[in-house]
Amino acid sequence: MNKIHNQPIHTRAIIIGGSIAGLLTARVLSDHFEEVLVIERDKLADKPVPRRGVPQSGQTHSIHQKGAEIIQELFPDLIWDFEHAGVIPCDLGSEMRWLFFGEWMKPNRSDVFVHWCDRPQLEWQIRQRVQAMPNVQLLDDCQVVELLTDASKEQVTGVTVRLPKEMGGKRPYMANLVVDACGRGSRVSQWVKQLDYPEVPVSEVKINLGYASGIFQLLENSNPDWKALLISAKPGLSQKLGLIYRMPNNQIKVLLAGWFGDHPPTDLEAYLQFARSLPQPDIYETLRTAKPLAPIKAYKLQSNKWNHFESAAKWPEGLCVVGDAVCSFNPSFGQGMTVAALHAVALGEQVQKLNHQGKGLAASGLSRRFQKEAAKIVNNPWMITTGEDLRFQEAEGPRPFSLPIIQNYLAQVFEIAHTNPAVAKQFFEVMTFMKEPPAFFQPVVLVPVLKHLAKKAFSPSSSRPEDGLNEPFHHNPVPMK
Repeated sequence: MNKIHNQPIHTRAIIIGGSIAGLLTARVLSDHFEEVLVIERDKLADKPVPRRGVPQSGQTHSIHQKGAEIIQELFPDLIWDFEHAGVIPCDLGSEMRWLFFGEWMKPNRSDVFVHWCDRPQLEWQIRQRVQAMPNVQLLDDCQVVELLTDASKEQVTGVTVRLPKEMGGKRPYMANLVVDACGRGSRVSQWVKQLDYPEVPVSEVKINLGYASGIFQLLENSNPDWKALLISAKPGLSQKLGLIYRMPNNQIKVLLAGWFGDHPPTDLEAYLQFARSLPQPDIYETLRTAKPLAPIKAYKLQSNKWNHFESAAKWPEGLCVVGDAVCSFNPSFGQGMTVAALHAVALGEQVQKLNHQGKGLAASGLSRRFQKEAAKIVNNPWMITTGEDLRFQEAEGPRPFSLPIIQNYLAQVFEIAHTNPAVAKQFFEVMTFMKEPPAFFQPVVLVPVLKHLAKKAFSPSSSRPEDGLNEPFHHNPVPMK
């Protein structure tokens, strides 16, 4: 990502939605517009608290390494720790204990990080910085009700906003560019349809996922040697997931999840029994002596959903869509905020190209070009997430002809990654958006996979990963940073 310090040449951009996707987009576009107006439906508090428009805000969240790097570059003064930003950096190889694909990953330093985070705290810290920018204005407790266009309906020229009662009625706001960042609940497809545009194609993989998070206090003498403990789901083994990450003051954030209607309850005893039903006892053993500090909060999501704005038969100029409003993934993969950050940067780059060419936004083709770029960003995490979800027979969605081949190859990669640090690092880098999936076919991965397959061919009675599942994980302590 290149830092941009050009003088703004466009008048106004409107961002619909003040979520992290909207705030990051506002920050990027502030380099290119005289004014950026963020319109948020929720009435925002002056402190970091969950809000109605983000019903999953109380759940466990994560940002992958690439997303964290983008946010740090956009906000250099944001201190990347739990006290200031609600963020816990965690080396995936050495600081996280992970039962993945039926077997424990061998601890090895990878220098590849996932960042567990408190969503309300991180969003609030970003919002404070965006609102402090002289050319950014945030209108909360206001709702966009329609798009405004020129007479031909080919150019979006602004939005109509329903204002708070004390401000009275509705008001039009004009703009050179309108960006929808309203997340999964976005109404942009309906608004475009009302303008007589054809329906937007949609891809969907149904998983009926439910998850629930809680905060607990560990015993005073409890000192786990991990920053995070993750037990992943695997077809044929378990349709459930459990995650713990450590916070300051010996507190932990816990998430339990289940696919296809097998959802974790919010009653404490039932929650503990759900943890006990995971294929390893480690999370249950940690929880059973911990003290709950807050009510357990649940959230449900029916499907991975991708709105193919890039493939729409017709699309208006002056309208772009970012983040979850384009594609919302199975949240257990933690991809949403990183994709939103990548979308914000890509949009800024598209506007910057027009700046270099000395062109305005009207009739520039920006919207169509950006949605194609946004789709490219979505494509890889979509393939990874839905490819893994579709390993379950219960998942409902299209299964490409090549899917079993890809799944089988990745299964070999995953098996090798348990004990091969180089393969594990490559896997972590793809997972955190630092590398593209073709990295799985580089010699550092391909050669071990071929050797692994050859060994299997000549050793048909070799043990399966499930053989040792009744044993909890034992390892040498790794000091907490």
